[in-house]
Amino acid sequence: MRVVIVGAGEVGYHVIGSLYREGVDIQVVDTDPGVLEQLKSEFNVATLLGNATNSKLLEEAGVDRADLFIAITNYDETNIISCMLAGNLSRAKKIARVKSMDIGRSFSEAIHFGIDLIINPYEVSAEFLEKLIDYPIVTDINQFLDEKVLLVRIPIEEGNPLVDCSVMDFGQKSRLTNTLIALVQREGESFMPRAETMIRLDD
Repeated sequence: MRVVIVGAGEVGYHVIGSLYREGVDIQVVDTDPGVLEQLKSEFNVATLLGNATNSKLLEEAGVDRADLFIAITNYDETNIISCMLAGNLSRAKKIARVKSMDIGRSFSEAIHFGIDLIINPYEVSAEFLEKLIDYPIVTDINQFLDEKVLLVRIPIEEGNPLVDCSVMDFGQKSRLTNTLIALVQREGESFMPRAETMIRLDD
């Protein structure tokens, strides 16, 4: 898979890191040479200096060969315009980060101008906080398949009924149906548990 990412700020850095660890072929476009140098040294990804609202630059970035185009700069206009230009150059799926609530709503209600997904970080944060209120013992929530699958992180603290409970007994003690323990984090290590794995304090 080949991904072109426009914007290597704080959000871009985390996206790049996640995709890099998955072995994805990444091309990064940004206007800050210092940021690009750091990325090259840390992740060994291809970088291109310039403004992504320039179609020539996007051609140089190889957008025509990309499977996915992600525009996540701090500027809504740059993200929208670069996605629209990418749509003229490629059949790649296009994702734009749009912070303005008004722009985000108008785009979601319209045809997206060829943009496949508009992400409003404020709405995403609000939804995340709402989930944390619903599940106060949970410290992290990830949703998949239109919320059909929920991956949650629960720290095992003093008084939790799961302390010294085996994975096999988890279903009975937790009273949760259709729930599995997918991963255990213990003392900085992560592993997939077996049926006999015991849940410990501070897991």
